[in-house]
Amino acid sequence: MRYTPQASRLDFNSSAEIDRRRKVYTNISFGQETDNTDLGQNITGQWVTGTSPATADTEFSITVNLGYTPVGFDVKRQDKAASFYDSGTAWTATTIYLKCSVASVKYTLFVH
Repeated sequence: MRYTPQASRLDFNSSAEIDRRRKVYTNISFGQETDNTDLGQNITGQWVTGTSPATADTEFSITVNLGYTPVGFDVKRQDKAASFYDSGTAWTATTIYLKCSVASVKYTLFVH
């Protein structure tokens, strides 16, 4: 006898399924505080603020405390038009290394 799978019994348009999707997809949050104490944050990462070096395109380090080696960062705020980029030095679980195309840029990053 050959097995024939039955059609899915999930009703993707049921009110319970719609409610579940609404709860999952609408409650993703970076949090509202940049001091890493916000209990509303449910995306793993760390907020970092600082100022880039006084010379453009100079490597600088940022200390992190995530418990793993970060895979990336997002620039959330900066006070000048500039690009932040990976310096090429290998990141560790405690330090990432970046460069900035403009001198003395105040920044807020989300490292993840």
